[in-house]
Amino acid sequence: MPPISTQLFGFNITSFSSLQQLTDYCLENPAIYVSLNAEALYHESKELTDVVNKNIGYCDGIGAVFAVNLLNRQKIRKTPGCELWLSVLNKLKSEKIALIGAEYSTLEIVKKNIGADYPNVDIAYSHDGFFQNKEKVLNEIVQAHPKFVFVALGQPKQEQLCMELQRHLPDATFFPIGGSFDVYAGKVNRAPKWLIKLHLEWLYRLIKDPKRWRRQLVLPMFLFKTITHKLKIN
Repeated sequence: MPPISTQLFGFNITSFSSLQQLTDYCLENPAIYVSLNAEALYHESKELTDVVNKNIGYCDGIGAVFAVNLLNRQKIRKTPGCELWLSVLNKLKSEKIALIGAEYSTLEIVKKNIGADYPNVDIAYSHDGFFQNKEKVLNEIVQAHPKFVFVALGQPKQEQLCMELQRHLPDATFFPIGGSFDVYAGKVNRAPKWLIKLHLEWLYRLIKDPKRWRRQLVLPMFLFKTITHKLKIN
């Protein structure tokens, strides 16, 4: 079954039936693959909307999945970005990749783990997320000419960097993946699988880091926004 396109709060969202389907699509269609959660959809940033609507946005977060299911009556699957990039790496056959983001020590662990887990992958370029001269980094990435670029800088900084790189590397595929390097390096733990299955990963993050409560306030506000929008269109 081909992916389904839908629109939600100004974002064009592409829905995939499985992680495997999205992975295969990424390998065949160069673009920037932007993960969308309730926070991103709630704020409706024009900058982020422009990136998504010129590329591919997919649902990473139960809030986004709920909204698409409710408003568009489509049963879609949540696809975490921290799973997608590893699924893509698992499919690569000696292609060049670039890694940008996280602290230097974390990035070194990521590179070591990739070398062990995906020995066919060629890490053509890497840089931590703390750099002063962006133009220098951009030039170095372009010269390395990677086929797949993984950027872990957080929204919207990572999407902005991907857009700049895309102008010079139109045939490359880009993945803005937030804190995925920290997870892969073992610096941050994901929720237990049973909590993930219950769609309570957000609660686990809040318990582990109570300072996130301000960000988590967006969830009930997004729920209210979604239901209000549903009532208006009925």
